[in-house]
Amino acid sequence: MREFSDDMIYLEIYRFISHKSQNEHTLVYYLNTFDDLLFQPTSKSRYVPFYELIANIYLKHSDINELYKKRLIYQLENINKNWQGTIASNFRYEHDGKINHLFDLKSPFTLVVFTNSECNNCINNYKAMSNSKDI
Repeated sequence: MREFSDDMIYLEIYRFISHKSQNEHTLVYYLNTFDDLLFQPTSKSRYVPFYELIANIYLKHSDINELYKKRLIYQLENINKNWQGTIASNFRYEHDGKINHLFDLKSPFTLVVFTNSECNNCINNYKAMSNSKDI
């Protein structure tokens, strides 16, 4: 799919989702499949721009219930913040039992690492960073 333009992908996904044979059950099945393949960080096929296109199509679909639309809105909000090369959102974190804020850090460089204790890739990345003399 990465060989096609976003416009072409959008059109084909729109045709697929809008086909008269689709119903709420099939749409939710495909939404969950797209989520697993394109959105989840552990997927080898992860490609958030495609997922974003799909989510926007699903948001406009009349057969998708409000609960799924709220989920999509939440995921799109997360997709659209803290992109590489942009200023990160200020957030609170705990260090040594004290609550701090990202923007209060004063250093020439700051590496922020988010990990999920259930994600094998996250664990392996964290171990690799711990063994790095540069980090």
